Amino acid sequence: MLVAAPAAAVTLNLRDVPTTDADRGAIEFLNAHDVLYGSPDGTFRPDANITRGEILKIVLEAAGEGHSALVAAEGTATLYTDVPASHTLATYVHFASARGFIAGYGDGTFRPDAQVTRAEAAKIVANILMAPAAAPSPYSDIDGTTLKPFIERLHAANWFRPAPPLFNPNIPATRREVARMTYRAIVATNASPTRMFDPAQPDPTAHASDWTAQRDGAIPFDLPPGWSWDADSVEADGVTIDVGPRAIEADSDVIFAIARIDGDSLDDLPIDESGPAPVQRRIAVGPEAFMVTVLEYVDPATNEVGVAWLTGEGLYVAFYDQSQLPGLRGLFDRFLQHALEATADEGILVLE
Repeated sequence: MLVAAPAAAVTLNLRDVPTTDADRGAIEFLNAHDVLYGSPDGTFRPDANITRGEILKIVLEAAGEGHSALVAAEGTATLYTDVPASHTLATYVHFASARGFIAGYGDGTFRPDAQVTRAEAAKIVANILMAPAAAPSPYSDIDGTTLKPFIERLHAANWFRPAPPLFNPNIPATRREVARMTYRAIVATNASPTRMFDPAQPDPTAHASDWTAQRDGAIPFDLPPGWSWDADSVEADGVTIDVGPRAIEADSDVIFAIARIDGDSLDDLPIDESGPAPVQRRIAVGPEAFMVTVLEYVDPATNEVGVAWLTGEGLYVAFYDQSQLPGLRGLFDRFLQHALEATADEGILVLE
């Protein structure tokens, strides 16, 4: 059965972060500005631990370096034995390392999938988001760590202040704690020359994220600077497709694109029937995390991922070439959520 979905404005994957949660505002702000996202089912898992690779991606996005990291030459390098170019977060690890923000271990590894500790998180946030100078803190358990100066920098700026006397530098940092640090850094940087965070400071109307609003024709969309827009019509298996790529280009090949097919049925999809059958996937869209069911398929001949959904205006397909550049899957999910939101006011039709 096909049913019309309500229009949506901003994806907020915050089903498990109630409005009474002290960190709700920080998480909501960062989510709305594409610094961090939750899971496709709409949850954020605020008290889950976060990895060394994941925090780099979040903090680089907050610093406005997300796009730069994605396309930087370092992204195809192998600086660490356990971070091959195929690793989902390789581009962010290599970019941050090349610029001296972080360093690996003496054995040549970085351990991108290991849990990041509070002290390590403090170093990453302080270095990349440029926390002010350190000042003495009230914590009695940080004298034995070489990361003490970074902990004191975050405390001095009021970016992260666990209740004293213990900082617990070696326990894993949680997703909410990283969100709190990052949010306060953004607000303080926009509002105060001293970079001190004051809870009374208003949220900035803009911040350093590289995901900025642009609009073209009937497909309003958000895309980072440096991505290209090109409207054209192409023929594919006898079907005319209106193509509007939002793409990073690598070797002149478009690797992200969105298309609207002049059709009113999923049967109109130009799918290679000799390949794997499409699978249903549910993605949270809008402030109420409305669950939209889409069809996802992989073309084995081209290594292209396609996700299709219906609206009152036709059949949309978002394309992703997974053979181009490392670590694009997470970015494609963000791209797809924006595409769903952009077409929601055309009446998304949900496959049940």
